[in-house]
Amino acid sequence: DEYTILNKLGKGSFGTVYKVEQKKSNLFRAMKVISKEILTYQDDDQQFLKEIEILMKQDHINILKGYEYFEDNLNYYLITELITKGELYEYILNCDKIDEAQVRYIFKQLISVVSYLHKNQIIHRDLKPENILVDSVIDNNINIKVIDFGTCNFFKKGKNLNLQGGSPYYIAPE
Repeated sequence: DEYTILNKLGKGSFGTVYKVEQKKSNLFRAMKVISKEILTYQDDDQQFLKEIEILMKQDHINILKGYEYFEDNLNYYLITELITKGELYEYILNCDKIDEAQVRYIFKQLISVVSYLHKNQIIHRDLKPENILVDSVIDNNINIKVIDFGTCNFFKKGKNLNLQGGSPYYIAPE
């Protein structure tokens, strides 16, 4: 009732993302729709709600901002900021070259996100170029946003997390 769906932006293994417009403000946002039927819980039965909780509480320039969420009998609907430049993975594939200074700038932002999350006792567990969006390119600097906190969890010092997770192409062989 609060948003108008404009078009589909993409589809992943856990949901579909749409560009939406908030009716009251006319602001554009992204809406991730996750079917409750196909949702698989990972560490506990609150995994998706944990993703929402973590996204809503984070305040870091390089983490996708979560605004609100809704649910009905069939789906969860997560409203986030809209990032339109696509995945870092696709950006890299479509570039003629990325120089060392650009890579350093991206890496600095990524390390800042990891440090911020770890200081807040959060582990992402699926960092990869497909889970990093290009927010903007200003003066040859590629600004990024980390997304997809579906496998994230809180951690406590001295307590191991046992979930085997991540994406097969990026998991260490050991």
